[in-house]
Amino acid sequence: MTRVAATKVVGFRVRRHSLDRQEPAGSLVSVAQAVCGVHAQLAASAELALWARVESLRRDEVREALEQERSLVKT
Repeated sequence: MTRVAATKVVGFRVRRHSLDRQEPAGSLVSVAQAVCGVHAQLAASAELALWARVESLRRDEVREALEQERSLVKT
């Protein structure tokens, strides 16, 4: 069995979920894919989760991706 320090696991997860630095503007869909979706029971939850991960994300970009472009889907 391989042992991995807890700090390494936490670091990996923080990087993998784009919480160490924001991804470039326009990467909304790729960020949602990378984190295997975001909690969206309330629209504000999804907006905040993605805002924390995507540089210069406008609130209406999430709504546009869901309703107009259909590049994001609520399930």
